[in-house]
Formats: sequence, C-alpha cells, structure tokens
Amino acid sequence: MLAGSTGLLGLVDKTSASKDWAQFYGTGLGYKDAYVLQSSTFALVWKVTNAQGLPMANQQVWLQANKGYGGSTATFTCGSVGVSNTAGANDGALISGNTDSQGNVTFTLTNTSLTGEPASTPPNGIDTLNAANGAIYGQFGLRIGTVAQISQSMDIVDVHIISSGVAPTPTPSASPSPSPTPTTIPSALIWSQEFNDAVGTKPDSQYWTPLIGDGSSIGLYRYGTGEIEINTADAAAQDGNGNLVITAQKSNGTWTSSRLWTQGKINFQYGNIEARIKMPTGRGPWPAFWMLGSNYMPPVPPVGSNFGKVSWPNSGEIDIAEVLGGSTTTSQGTIHGNDPGSTSDWKGGAGYTGYTPNTFNLSADFHTYGMLWTPTGITFTFDGVAFATNTKANITTQTGGVWPFDQPFFLILNVAIDQSYLDPNLTSTKMYVDWIRYSSYNGTGAIK
Repeated sequence: MLAGSTGLLGLVDKTSASKDWAQFYGTGLGYKDAYVLQSSTFALVWKVTNAQGLPMANQQVWLQANKGYGGSTATFTCGSVGVSNTAGANDGALISGNTDSQGNVTFTLTNTSLTGEPASTPPNGIDTLNAANGAIYGQFGLRIGTVAQISQSMDIVDVHIISSGVAPTPTPSASPSPSPTPTTIPSALIWSQEFNDAVGTKPDSQYWTPLIGDGSSIGLYRYGTGEIEINTADAAAQDGNGNLVITAQKSNGTWTSSRLWTQGKINFQYGNIEARIKMPTGRGPWPAFWMLGSNYMPPVPPVGSNFGKVSWPNSGEIDIAEVLGGSTTTSQGTIHGNDPGSTSDWKGGAGYTGYTPNTFNLSADFHTYGMLWTPTGITFTFDGVAFATNTKANITTQTGGVWPFDQPFFLILNVAIDQSYLDPNLTSTKMYVDWIRYSSYNGTGAIK
C-alpha cells in the first residue's frame, strides 16, 4: 500500500476511477494522484504485506519508476539513477530497494522536468488530464519478485508536476563539461568541429565522408527507413557564420539532402559527446545526430571500403538527437541492440527511447544535444540536463538484451525526408550545426 509521501502539494485517492482496468493488476490495487512542485524532492513510501496482512520484512522490491504502459511525460532522478519518460512497455527505470523490519520501503526522487502543468492546477481533485492534453506526470508502482507486470497486484501513484511559475534553468554547455551528478570528474576536450571556416567550405574530409544517393549502393534502398531524399556532397557546407548547414530541398519533384559520417576515419569510445544544433523547420524533415558501431557493415559493402563485418542491429546504434513524426518540440534519444543469439533489434526495431521533456520550438533556436557514455551506461542530455538513462545492467538483466556499447562508435549527421509526414508545400529546410565537441567524462573517453 502507498503509505505516504513527503513534499506533496496534495494526494488524492482515485482507486474507484480504475475499475475498468484494475483487473489487470489484481484485487490489491490502490490508485492515487499526487501533486508536487516542479524541481521538488519528494518521497514515496510503500508498506509491503503478505496475503494475511503481515509486514514482509527484509524483502527485496523494485520501484517501477515511470512504469511501463503508464504513458509518463515527466523525468526524475532517484539517487544516481536517471528516470526517463516512456510510453512503451518498459519502465523508465527499475530501482532496487529492501523493506525494513516493519515492511516499509522508501524511495526519494527529484523532479527534473523542464515543464509542468499550470500553476493553477488544483492539487485536491482527481486528475482528468492525460498526456495528449497537457499532463506532465510520472507513474510509479512497486514490484515484488520477478512476477510479470500483467500478473502483479500493486498500488500505483501518478505524480503530477505542477509548474512553480519559473521553469528550471538548464545548465548550458558553453564548454563541454555538463555534470548531472556532484561526483562527476571534470571533463577535458579531446576533439571538436567548430565549423568556423569560410562560406561554402565542405566538412573536413579528414573526418567526414558524404554518402551519395538513396542508399542502394550499400544495399539499403531509402536507407531501410523509407526516407525519400537523394543525398549529395553539395548539400552540406559551412555558412561562414560558424555553422555547418545541411540543406534539404525539393527540385523537379526530387528531394536532395546530405548524410555525413566518420566511419573509417575517426571513432569514439565512452566520454561526453555534444552538438549544438538548430533543427530544420516544417513537417517532413527527419534530422538526426547519431552513431553506429565502428564494426558496422551494410548489406552490400563497397569494395575497398572501411566498413566492418557486423550487421545492424548487432553493431549497435545510438541516436543522440532525432526529431520524428513532424514534431518541432520533441527530440528523442534511443539505443538499439540485438537480442541474444539473433539479429533482431530490441522491441521489434523500436529500441529504448527517452524524450526531451520540453516545449521549445527546436527549429527556432540552437540547443545542445548530448550523451554521457561510460562502461556501465548511457545518459542522454538536453542543454546539459539529463533526461534518459539506460544501464548495461538493466539491459542485460531486466530485458535480456545484448549490450553492444563496449566498443568504438562513429558519428553521423543527416536530414532525411519522411514522406509520411511531409508537408506538400514544403520545398526547402535547413539544419544548422554550430559545433560538435567530444570530451572525457568521469575519466573515460578516447579516440579510436
């Protein structure tokens, strides 16, 4: 049972409102709405009892933070663990704990969301919002043992984030050393691309290779995603104002754009990777700043190429910034890998994704998209603030997936065109990249 929580503005019982779906969680269900201020720290306390109502002392349990299928839209930290927002089947984080002699267990969390519900939201009534119409919340449950979620009897609390009137100020990344925890060792710059050359200068060929065409030359027609652009070497050039510009444009019914990568020229393993980017305008552009394992091999590697010998997803993929579905306000960070003994991607190709908790127009200004990568996990950041964490331990034990991120990876920049969301009136759009910086993080990070 949810026994209580500190730091709350309000706690409302809405168990009766859950009758339509309570059967999925057993007869012990309790369902609450909690309300906390943006950026506040609060505690969730459960009392764990057995079927006879007796306390279960010294019982290992797990907090299902941003519980799978909960549609959570807020982000949190619990100690050193970052809790990503997820609308999928997997929890944003699964955090271990143990009950005390009375069967009680406490988890202390801090809200890190960049937005909240209106300050006028009443904290003494049953919530009527959902993610589609403005709810900013996390859903929490308590798991005992290894019982599958569909068979669990649990109490659930939706923690709603109420705006304090002033959004949290992200830590800017003017220098490449954001630190989401006080124990972070200061970073040191290892490599960068500042794009300060004359107008028309192409990306440095010492590091970057442009991919040409629609992907057919490497056995990936439309790059395997259905995107419709033809990539050219001329669509990426510096503007003379400190930016690399990728221009996607339509001419005579055909879209052209650019896809650049560093495979075979420079690879990276661990550390802090960031890029300051102004995303393209309009519906249809699919911009991305991402990575593949340096051992990646496409279906048809060209003769004499620098490709590796491992196909996707076994090579691993890290999407540091990706704006999908015609959105202009949400970027996502995703990792992809394979299931053991197979070439099947986690979750049928979806990977594990966290979403930036913001309402900024990403094409109106520059923002910094980053990743903190260590041997034990990957954390995605937005303007220096962590919004999603995936750990090697969770992937390999909780989901049974292979962790392919113990090897060098190379960088990719591109603007694809997604026909399913394309505005028929759009004829040109641009992505601006101010800089890319790679630095050490907690003593890790090296060029390979």
